Amino acid sequence: MNRFQRLSVATAIAVYLLIVLGGVVRAMGAGLACPDWPLCHGRLIPPLQGPILVEYFHRLAAAVVSVLVVITAIEAWRRERHHRTIVFLASVAVILLVIQVFLGGFTVLTKLHRALTAAHLATAAALLAVVVLLASLSFRTPAPISGGSRRR
Repeated sequence: MNRFQRLSVATAIAVYLLIVLGGVVRAMGAGLACPDWPLCHGRLIPPLQGPILVEYFHRLAAAVVSVLVVITAIEAWRRERHHRTIVFLASVAVILLVIQVFLGGFTVLTKLHRALTAAHLATAAALLAVVVLLASLSFRTPAPISGGSRRR
């Protein structure tokens, strides 16, 4: 595997694990353990106990995923620019990431408003679909370039 393939697979796995962790946050009722955003209890590092620990870990994992999505996009733009579909999908992933970050914040600030919670999950699913497709396409062998002879 080349660097971009490893990075895109790692990003897809990380996005999936973040969604699973978001499900844990929801199941434990820890979504408001950090009642403010982007800080948690007004601090960069809150008291790490109980539900706060779970919600804070979700936020830290989201930060790692954000970095991975951005690095994957930068690598696509720099090293895969000849694959327009890959560049397009990497760009879409960054756009979805920005939407997802704001939805996550607004979800907390509106005390888990149902519509925003649903939109947050839907955007996460869309982001997962895009990064899985991106990773899959990174393994596609480029079509061979014709040597000049044509069939008639």
